[in-house]
Amino acid sequence: HVAICLKFLLGSAMIRNSQLVHFEKIDQGRDASTFLLSRVSSGFFTNFDFVFIGTLLSIAVYEALFSLKFRVGIFGVSLFVYLFRLYWKASSVKEERLTVIRELGVQITTRFWSGKETSLFIDKNRIKAVVINEGFRFYNVITYMGFIVEGETQLVNAFEHIFPRMNVLLQIFRATQSLLGEIEAP
Repeated sequence: HVAICLKFLLGSAMIRNSQLVHFEKIDQGRDASTFLLSRVSSGFFTNFDFVFIGTLLSIAVYEALFSLKFRVGIFGVSLFVYLFRLYWKASSVKEERLTVIRELGVQITTRFWSGKETSLFIDKNRIKAVVINEGFRFYNVITYMGFIVEGETQLVNAFEHIFPRMNVLLQIFRATQSLLGEIEAP
């Protein structure tokens, strides 16, 4: 039963790529643009969370009122599974930003639901090319944009966790190329 509950609770993690994605382009003058991709969501807590919490409280009250001893059994396992779900949600990505600055390079920023942010700056002189590529993720074929960077053995993805549709990706690609200009391979 626990395996079925985990599969149900974490099933949303497997279909994240099919969630709606909000795209916003923020022009910062002629020399910079920011491209923001975020997951369209009602917030950190969903209706499922409220129903699950209500069910947990009902189980706790039932066990407290109708049992001689408070058992940790069902309540404990359910609480553990729910706390694992909250941890999973907090460590998932809320939004990704790509900031392109004409003479400097690009900055890739990832924000998680927990509030944590990570950033990576790539100097324009290290960027050999901007590419759009296809790949596999689980059982899906995805299209993504990346940078071929001098000194790196792998492609650096512009958006690691959120994958926009091709028409949005092409907008970002064209704007990035126009801001970076002719990239000179060393």
